[in-house]
Amino acid sequence: MSSVDSMPSTDARSSQTVNSQKLIGPGYGGKHAELCANLRKRQVADLAQVSGRGTGILGWFAATLSDLTYFFFTWLPHTWWITFTSLPQLVLDPLGFWSALVFASVTTVVLFGTLIVSAIWRLSYVQDIWQPYSQRVDVGLGNLGRWLLDASLLTSTTRTDNETSTISAYPLIFEFGASPRNKQIRDAAFAVMSDPTSTFAKPSTAEERNFDLEVSKLLMMLSALVYERNVGAYHRAAQTAHKYKKQNKKFMVGPGALTDSGKEVGQKLAIADAKINKVANEWGLNYASVSELATNTSPLCGAFWHPDHNFIILAFKGTDPVEFKEWAVDFTFDYTDGRGWLPGFTKVLAGFYNQIFPQQLNHATGAFPYTEIRTAITEIANQIRATSGRDHVNLYVTGHSLGAALACVLYSRAIASPKDFGQKEDGSNQIYVRDAYCFGTPIVGDPDCISAFNQACHDRDLDHPQALWRVTNRRDAVTTMLPDAGDHKTLAHTSPTSQLHFAHVGQEVQLSNDIHKVYTGPGTLLPTQTPVNIITHLDRGGEGPNVSLPPMLTVLEYIPVVRRLVAHLPSSYWDRLTKVQAEYDIEYAKWH
Repeated sequence: MSSVDSMPSTDARSSQTVNSQKLIGPGYGGKHAELCANLRKRQVADLAQVSGRGTGILGWFAATLSDLTYFFFTWLPHTWWITFTSLPQLVLDPLGFWSALVFASVTTVVLFGTLIVSAIWRLSYVQDIWQPYSQRVDVGLGNLGRWLLDASLLTSTTRTDNETSTISAYPLIFEFGASPRNKQIRDAAFAVMSDPTSTFAKPSTAEERNFDLEVSKLLMMLSALVYERNVGAYHRAAQTAHKYKKQNKKFMVGPGALTDSGKEVGQKLAIADAKINKVANEWGLNYASVSELATNTSPLCGAFWHPDHNFIILAFKGTDPVEFKEWAVDFTFDYTDGRGWLPGFTKVLAGFYNQIFPQQLNHATGAFPYTEIRTAITEIANQIRATSGRDHVNLYVTGHSLGAALACVLYSRAIASPKDFGQKEDGSNQIYVRDAYCFGTPIVGDPDCISAFNQACHDRDLDHPQALWRVTNRRDAVTTMLPDAGDHKTLAHTSPTSQLHFAHVGQEVQLSNDIHKVYTGPGTLLPTQTPVNIITHLDRGGEGPNVSLPPMLTVLEYIPVVRRLVAHLPSSYWDRLTKVQAEYDIEYAKWH
């Protein structure tokens, strides 16, 4: 494999610095600073709209009561109504009959457990312990693996330029200067995303698909980074916005200026997103939160970009481990007809679909996440075209867990209708939708959705096909323990009314326990046995940076079932992904 240093002078990175200094900072003279400020103003307006929607502004008693009310009077009746009313049509389908009952029963128990955990977590004395610890180690709750790292950080060996040492997976997944390999990964990924059809990029073809190791690592890091939002600070911003809204105070004056009230909310939002912005800047990226997904809890869609490179990365935040309402979205497993926004998606999981395309707008907020996202993308793309000198901008999408499911939903719309993101003067699209890399992806719909998704992928460009890469880490519980008969041709005859009849979108790449083996399939995007290659643009087969999981997580990996939960953590994905080499052949697997 060729190294980064041997790239031709025509490489898309020719305008970048040649050392490890930050690409975004004082040297850019505030390039896109006005754009970032405008997006922050839009975020203030967005939060003002949804500030009263969710438990983010409530105290312990009110938030717990709200969760209990939602569980017993909304989620529970809805779930069991769907279950009981579907049973008559399953009388002649025993498998479907019992799967419906079992699925509803298990999700009820699990969700009630998360309600209890969420209530305990909100207790003031628990927060009095957690908040100082979180600030000390500089990591958010979503990246759970970091909890166990203090001891291992003390024993980590010194890092050297030749990467002979081993370092902990967290928080060094975010620290650009922790390993010289990070700069090589960043530079290679920037080059590929700026010109994904170039010879250097080694694009997929009609005959075979190429999984880019450097792009996947950068997007994995960003999908973990959006967990680092300071949820407490975000809730305080929502509380402030809600207070001023009740006082009928305005947040904006004129076409784009914040009032004093708006500035106060904006300052608190800046604190909430400070860690994300800091890390993004170190990796050479701008960042903006482009949608709060119509709630004041903690979901978000964020955009990352570089002023001189024609790509945008959309990253969706995954489930907050102790946020009950987010778990409720995960476990809202009834279908809804998604054809209003996703052509051919006859049965898509309602919880995920409604996060992006709510079927019933809250008249008090009027927030519609997809409109917020595409408006922001259009504005960012216009600025990138002006500063990069390119005539189009490439769009990539990523997410982990719930974030991966939301990424799948948005990506499905984007590939079907790229014109949503603005058009150039000649009427052609200014956004070219490229690949998505999703990690720990749950099921999102039925086989009809998968067929519609595959058709949309094939309709655009067969010579340079798009791909949604669904990365699965070592039998991750979220990706492999939920019913997904729709993925398997041998189970295609399963009743479409059965709870077993779910499926994943995209092409699976399985990272196995054996670090020398990578698998693809069971595929829902490509014909069986389609060649899938791991490609790299670096030396050593693209392996690195050298990291290891903390001892406690390593021990937990030996416990049945528990190890499948550990495999779902972002740190576990990062650890496993850094050990993949392009020299490894990808084998086809019929099962997870």
